[in-house]
Amino acid sequence: MYIGAHVSSSGGIENSVKEGNKYGINSIQIMPTTPMRWATKKIPDENIERFVEELKNSVVKKILIHGIYLTNLARADKQLFHLGKMGLVIYLDFANRVEELIKKNSLDTEVLGICFHPGSQKELGYDESIERVAEGIDWVLDEVGGSQWLLIESTAGTGTHLGRSFTELKSIRDKCKGKNRVGYV
Repeated sequence: MYIGAHVSSSGGIENSVKEGNKYGINSIQIMPTTPMRWATKKIPDENIERFVEELKNSVVKKILIHGIYLTNLARADKQLFHLGKMGLVIYLDFANRVEELIKKNSLDTEVLGICFHPGSQKELGYDESIERVAEGIDWVLDEVGGSQWLLIESTAGTGTHLGRSFTELKSIRDKCKGKNRVGYV
């Protein structure tokens, strides 16, 4: 059985593994960068090396990466839409590089993918918003190969937020060309 929590990566992503160990949990959800800033730079290899080094003597076996909170793939604004996609590209690249280093070190640890909130349909109608989110997901998956998944996170569905039901999540995934790397959480 896997028991986990969202843990802080304050002071460096390797600290998230230390937090998991401190609480005795074998699964962690992390945000490798500040959650309320756009992720615009590739995460340095040194940070990934320190993170994986901490995993070597850790009880943590499952890692879920949470996208930044600013991501809204249902945006009509081209710049904000692009920034949301780029944040997912950076996190997906991070996940692939972590997974590669985990395998290289023969660790019994797995990166589950990147979960993110699909966004809010403030500016577009419902159907157009669903299409826009799927378009963003496909673009991200085209930009970053590998085996890591994008996991659309369910929401409380307040106001105009997308992801309020499994049916709504499925309607997004059904519009994606890269369905084999799109799931739900």
